[in-house]
Amino acid sequence: MLLVLIGTLISKTMPRGLSITGIAYVVVFVGLPTESLGAGVVAVGYLLQVTLVAAVGWFGLRAGLGRH
Repeated sequence: MLLVLIGTLISKTMPRGLSITGIAYVVVFVGLPTESLGAGVVAVGYLLQVTLVAAVGWFGLRAGLGRH
């Protein structure tokens, strides 16, 4: 996912702020032991991951169809 987000940053298919936020999210949540923080934190982490993947897909689809 980190490579995908770096690719979106380089290719400018997603807004720059969203790409940077996604990269920061991946770095922080991979680096932190979220399992020890409780089930609520893990659930929020998974929801953020799903939202991030959906955003990459949405902007990738728009770029692929030529709709900027």
